[in-house]
Amino acid sequence: LAQDPADTWSGAQQALEGYSENVAWILALGEDSDEEDSVDLNPLDGVVNEPIMILVDSGASASACPIDHAPEVATRDVAHKIKFKAANGAKVDHVGEKTVDYAKGESSISVEYQVADVKKPILAVSSLVSKGYEVVFSKQGSRISRGGAELVLIPHRDQYWLKVDRVTVGD
Repeated sequence: LAQDPADTWSGAQQALEGYSENVAWILALGEDSDEEDSVDLNPLDGVVNEPIMILVDSGASASACPIDHAPEVATRDVAHKIKFKAANGAKVDHVGEKTVDYAKGESSISVEYQVADVKKPILAVSSLVSKGYEVVFSKQGSRISRGGAELVLIPHRDQYWLKVDRVTVGD
């Protein structure tokens, strides 16, 4: 028996009401492998003008970066700390926020990060969409685009990554 999509959505909304606490979720699940082909996608994290791989996450509530990411960009204090939780429910400390600029070819993107106790930068699809970006995940090619500019996403181990270069003053 087919279920009316409106009923399905209504049921989902009711289920989500239990999550109405002021919590932002950071979700980044990936395979932890001891295989020889397991590679740290950001081995130079913290180096100015480095190429960087950023996880694009449709399940994250906010874009987040590690405390030591883009050290040349100051972390701003925030009036209200976000209560972050990881997928397993563990608390993730929120330190502040910073804006980091990236580019790839002629395309660029400025990311407003919440600085938190995470290991790698996470780019929340919801943050991108709220800023007018379109995010497409497809076998024919995944991308982030806005105003005719496009950044290609790279699939790797069932996740999507954005490979860009950090932009610093003077670049």
